[in-house]
Amino acid sequence: MINSRKIEDLHPNLQILCRQFIADCLDAGVEVSITLTYRDNEYQSFMYVECVCRCCK
Repeated sequence: MINSRKIEDLHPNLQILCRQFIADCLDAGVEVSITLTYRDNEYQSFMYVECVCRCCK
């Protein structure tokens, strides 16, 4: 399973936008954290099942 927080795992065009977003936030005094950039199908399926199980209890 892949669950990445690395900006390098984004599409190259999105890497530029993400880095600019972070810089803009820092300039505005807002600290941000990138929590997810890429997840594979296996991890997506795992997360879906976890959410459905929690919601149906």
